[in-house]
Amino acid sequence: GDVMKQDERHGGSVSRTALVAAIVGAISLTYAGAAQAGHSRVTGDFASQMLPPWECDSPVALCTEGTLTGDIEGDYDFTATEIIPLWPAEDPYLFLVIGESVIYTEDGEIYSHDVGTMNYATGELRNWIHIDGGSEDMEDAHGVLIVKGVLNYMTETIEGTYKGHLFVD
Repeated sequence: GDVMKQDERHGGSVSRTALVAAIVGAISLTYAGAAQAGHSRVTGDFASQMLPPWECDSPVALCTEGTLTGDIEGDYDFTATEIIPLWPAEDPYLFLVIGESVIYTEDGEIYSHDVGTMNYATGELRNWIHIDGGSEDMEDAHGVLIVKGVLNYMTETIEGTYKGHLFVD
């Protein structure tokens, strides 16, 4: 069944399934629009390092910094804003992670809102990156990236791949 969580900020209940569906649905609409406009398909790899809590400006003490290679070249910072357990479920180690990223490229910064799942038992993560603006030549950037990676708990590093669409009007 649908798991309900009391949302203290708004005084109501939020269905976790509805929350995930709404976020993924909004991102899917952006992704579907990619076929209709001039855009670039992008793919590549990423590698990142988890930051210690005292270097992290996150309400849930989860930040990473890393590098993108491939069609998007640059460094990036990720800051988690929420971590929501998705249990009871078949996998009690599955969490929804919501946050924001800044990608630093030669053409300017790219800003994004990120949502994904993290399995704390296996280290596997899947993220949807909704690109929504930037600075300099990337001011009108928008699009979607799908990220797959694995956290190595021994080294506190994450490595993986990304693919998606990037528009710069």
